[in-house]
Amino acid sequence: MGAHRRGFAARAARVEMPGGPLQIHWADDDHVLMTGAVRTAFRGTVNLADMAHD
Repeated sequence: MGAHRRGFAARAARVEMPGGPLQIHWADDDHVLMTGAVRTAFRGTVNLADMAHD
C-alpha cells in the first residue's frame, strides 16, 4: 500500500515468498486481498483471557 501511494507499485502485485507466489490486490475500498497457496505455518493455542485489557 505504501509502495502504491509513493508511485512505486500498482494496486496489484505478485510477491515471491519462500512458500510460493502471493498475489496482492489493494481494492479501491482499502481492503487488501491476498491470494496464493496455503499451508499450515503454525499450530498452537491462545488463551484469549490472557489478552484482555483492563
